[in-house]
Amino acid sequence: RLPLDVKPTHYDVSIKTDLENSLFEGVVKIEYPADVKKKTSTIVFNSADLKLNDTSLYSDELKIMQVDHSPSLDDKVERCVLSFSTPVPAGSKATLSMSFSGELTGAMMGSYKSSFEHDGTKKYYTLTQIEVHIRSH
Repeated sequence: RLPLDVKPTHYDVSIKTDLENSLFEGVVKIEYPADVKKKTSTIVFNSADLKLNDTSLYSDELKIMQVDHSPSLDDKVERCVLSFSTPVPAGSKATLSMSFSGELTGAMMGSYKSSFEHDGTKKYYTLTQIEVHIRSH
């Protein structure tokens, strides 16, 4: 189970797929409006097979943007830990932003690739599958 220090309430996600090379990339903003439950300097979330870039956290109360230049990825438990120098106060609003990329696989989890045949030609498309227990909360 993920820590309950922060609870996301809104995700704004954009994903661009490259079917020819079986890759995807995207950006996400995750809002924690007044839902920082406990003063914290870390955010933990599920992250299976993603490369993360440009991770930043903006706190409305602190009025500062903090950057984690080296997110800690644990492939064994498929989690990422972001650490920031200044803790975000309890009860404050924060926004986490990052870009990400990965490979499209047939794993039927996250963003993945599938195929069909049309007039004897194999064609590809992408889907997303995110279960409630797989998201950040």
